[in-house]
Amino acid sequence: MSGWADELIQEYIVGQLELTKHAERLDKKNPYDKNDLTQINSMIDSMAYSIDWMATGRQPGSYRGAEKRAIYQKQYISSMDVIPDITEQLEEDHKHLFISKEERMILADIFASMSHR
Repeated sequence: MSGWADELIQEYIVGQLELTKHAERLDKKNPYDKNDLTQINSMIDSMAYSIDWMATGRQPGSYRGAEKRAIYQKQYISSMDVIPDITEQLEEDHKHLFISKEERMILADIFASMSHR
């Protein structure tokens, strides 16, 4: 099954091959062509970088991705006081709100599945 990313990768590969063919046709001794060759080589490198990123889903050249570092930055919501005591706002007899341990674990799972945004 081919997705939009696979189609985009193929378009980039075709564009990269066309740039390579164009670069091979240029005269390396001509100063104008030499300047064009520099620009074309930069475009070829940029396309190769983009193709690699789209194919792997990771930034090329990065040995430690964000997904490996994020394990140390994970917030553990079950150990935090997430639900404030709002009884003062609801009732006047100051009755405390309590949730069971199972409900706390369910809420922690729900909060952990949410994005930071």
